[in-house]
Amino acid sequence: MTALKKTPHPSPGFADDDARWDAVVRRDRTADGAFVFSVRTTGVYCRPSCGARRALRKNVRFHASGAEAERAGFRPCKRCRPHERALDDRRASAVARACRLIETSEEPPSLETLAESAGLSRFHFHRVFKALTGVTPKAYADAQRAQKVREELGRTATVTEAVYGAGFPSSGRFYATAAELLGMTPTAFRAGGEGASIRVAVSACWLGKILVAATDQGVCAVLLGDDPDDLVRDLQGRFPKARLIGGDADFDRLVARVVGCVETPSRSVELPLDIRGTAFQRQVWEALRAIPAGSTASYTEIAQRIGQPAAVRAVARACASNPIAVAIPCHRVVRTDGSLSGYRWGVERKAKLLGRERALAVAVDSVSLALPYTPPLDWLLLLRHLQGRATAGVEQVYDGVYMRSVEVAGDTGLLTVSHHPTESRLEVTIRGAAARHAPELAERVRAVFDLDADLASVHAVLGADPWLAPAIRAFPGLRVPGAWSPFELIARTIVGQQVTVKAATTIMGRLANRLGRPIPGVPDGEPSLLFPLPRAIADGDLEAIGMPSQRVAALRGVARAFAEESIPFAESKGCTDGTKAALLALPGIGPWTVEYFALRALRDTDAWPASDLVLRRALAECAPSLSPAAVLARTERWRPWRAYAAMHLWNRVSQARAIR
Repeated sequence: MTALKKTPHPSPGFADDDARWDAVVRRDRTADGAFVFSVRTTGVYCRPSCGARRALRKNVRFHASGAEAERAGFRPCKRCRPHERALDDRRASAVARACRLIETSEEPPSLETLAESAGLSRFHFHRVFKALTGVTPKAYADAQRAQKVREELGRTATVTEAVYGAGFPSSGRFYATAAELLGMTPTAFRAGGEGASIRVAVSACWLGKILVAATDQGVCAVLLGDDPDDLVRDLQGRFPKARLIGGDADFDRLVARVVGCVETPSRSVELPLDIRGTAFQRQVWEALRAIPAGSTASYTEIAQRIGQPAAVRAVARACASNPIAVAIPCHRVVRTDGSLSGYRWGVERKAKLLGRERALAVAVDSVSLALPYTPPLDWLLLLRHLQGRATAGVEQVYDGVYMRSVEVAGDTGLLTVSHHPTESRLEVTIRGAAARHAPELAERVRAVFDLDADLASVHAVLGADPWLAPAIRAFPGLRVPGAWSPFELIARTIVGQQVTVKAATTIMGRLANRLGRPIPGVPDGEPSLLFPLPRAIADGDLEAIGMPSQRVAALRGVARAFAEESIPFAESKGCTDGTKAALLALPGIGPWTVEYFALRALRDTDAWPASDLVLRRALAECAPSLSPAAVLARTERWRPWRAYAAMHLWNRVSQARAIR
């Protein structure tokens, strides 16, 4: 018998050349693996999603596989590497290897060990792992060990055996976290909650009866129903030997907060939760908590968001296992066609919850905030800095007010910031769907206007230097303007290389007008564009944008890095070395760009763009007789506040030019 050789066939969705070319134009990742295309003029073949500059249609041929393209004389593209597995697949495999290593190790491996097993840098691995699993490597390891200890407590003779069987290096290490892992003592957990105290209250709400139960760690159950006795029996089934007790005044207040959360499900209420489940369940539940009130997601979308697109049924089971109604909003998950699926507490309640959330989301279209600060703050100086760099269509400054378009989790709106006429506070108004994200937007405003600056410490260091003391006295309220988003700032910084501020602002306006996303319904004269996403700039049309080709290439490169999340951002303020190194490794990015980015986007108070021409001239004027090396040595005295020193020197030059 002759063996038949299997020949790859085109995917039904890309059966003809027109459909394939359309996929290439859109850089459709779903077409990867269905075919490859070759370019006659370069001699290479690529994936449909390749980010390289698009070839002319007349020079493109399509092939069912890479092997077919190579037989035709083409070599694989070095950028998209079509002869290897797709980037998403490689990342998924790397994270899967790390997960297996965590699961099979007696003690949780270090981040360095996990990153090495995945073949990635420590910072990049951390970001990829969290993007694909929804949790950090440490959280995954903690959840695995918690699951192991629960299993061991159920089958071993003693708690000590369970502790060491679960991989804890010592009983002391285990007991330090036992309450957090189990919600009660280990002995009580082994006995089905025997000896543990769970406070319980049953109340009425607009959905019927509600049972709230809490351990010392937080709310462990929120159950909905019609019969209070059924709700109590449900809880007893979970903890058959726990001691159910009534509450005290503190518990009554907690119950009131839970009922308030159910009464107004769109309101952001931070509840102490005692969430128990497998690592996968907790991952799904965290994804559910990220769905904005008034919105829904399908089981398929949740599976994709946690990086496990094939686990749709497992996601459904995790939703069904959720013991904490509304606070973990599994009611926001629907079928792919938008119809309502099952709900542990009844589909009718699910429909009512979603209806109330949508109604409240429409009603809440404006939020006003007051953001206090410790004076002094030079508001007009901040506005002047932002006004000269405002991207047309995205932001504007007028009559003492800063206004810009905003987007958080898909919700858009307009934000205005002004200064209170007599008090030390900024007044912020958020209009549109983005108003529901007021806390997050408030933090961004605080960063952009540097409201948390420690000016007393800044002045103590810089004011002691004769070079800077006059500037400190003249402008004591000078702050370091932050960045609305890291990508927007790095794009601005690249565009501003070797050109005037005015020229850079013009080019940024062209970028926004060409590639930005419009916000519908914005009144004339107000910002109506969202700044382009990294992928839009990486793949968009930048012809005749007003920059040299090398700078365009640098902008595309950094946009691609941001789109692929390959730039590690520090988890704590001041830890910027990894981010700086990653940016410096990109073509067209030099020390000045990185230091200016760190100064504004990373909030690095000691960032110092030493090669900046304006700074060098200002320093030369301070001490004309000193050598450049001696001047640079002098700046060491200004640590860790050199970013503020740079702002004062720039401001001094700007003020002198205004006088002239």
